[in-house]
Amino acid sequence: EAPILEIFEEEHDGKVYTTGTYRHKVDTWKHANPDAIYEAPDGSLTVVEVKYSSDYWSEPPRHYVAQVNWYMHILGLKRAVIVALAGAAYKEFWIDYDEFAIESMLDRVNEFWSWAEA
Repeated sequence: EAPILEIFEEEHDGKVYTTGTYRHKVDTWKHANPDAIYEAPDGSLTVVEVKYSSDYWSEPPRHYVAQVNWYMHILGLKRAVIVALAGAAYKEFWIDYDEFAIESMLDRVNEFWSWAEA
């Protein structure tokens, strides 16, 4: 991850911060482990998730998009970037927060827990 993150840092003004584990302020069972947070020169914050694949990507896999949406939900951020070395090509996929995707994920979680508690 570190070399890919270094390329991202070289390509962008601003600061990149490595991170740890975070939890949602209210729903403390929700956790996020982003690879980094990017602070743009205007002060806006972006989730950074680093990926490596031997396959070439023209778009990010859906489960990675879901992953960064979850992280944005927990951190209260509206933007993420999936930074990838995919098929030997450096790629950046900028993702905007998708409220519908989060509502769908939470519906599935609630369905699971209602089934598990039955």
